[in-house]
Amino acid sequence: QKLWRKAADTSSRLRSKGVLGAPNPAWPDAYFVDVRSDVWRNLLLTDIIPSILKNGYQGIFLDTLDSAEALERQDPVKFKGTIAAAADLVRAIRAAFPSIIIMVNRGYAILPQIPGEFDYLLGESVRTSERKLRTFGARDHLRLMWRFALRGRRILRDREALALWYGKRRD
Repeated sequence: QKLWRKAADTSSRLRSKGVLGAPNPAWPDAYFVDVRSDVWRNLLLTDIIPSILKNGYQGIFLDTLDSAEALERQDPVKFKGTIAAAADLVRAIRAAFPSIIIMVNRGYAILPQIPGEFDYLLGESVRTSERKLRTFGARDHLRLMWRFALRGRRILRDREALALWYGKRRD
């Protein structure tokens, strides 16, 4: 209950500071975070990540890192700089915690800006998930595959890539 109360207080504080955006249409209980926010960066670097590590974890998982790209594409004026800010955030996390494991999920537009700053890349399937296809289409897949074919090893710099593919749902 204590942890839930702290999360609720943090959520209220972030909402009041304008850090939390609209709910994610794919997951209505989840909200987009403005990664450009110093409030968010400081919370991660001084509270959230240290708490995770204090509880015995050896690293962090940055899920849906591609939200920055989706927001910037959706409204290039309002969300200008979110891709660069997401890359800056990953670099800041690595600088503050050089020995932890960092796994990123997707965030393909950000990867060329953060070579060597993460330990694992999770390539979560988007082909079988209609909700994800709304933000990352077939053209994006082809562009990404071509990019990795040409520069993949330099982007990853010997980091490991994992794939998570979802099967069709059984009714």
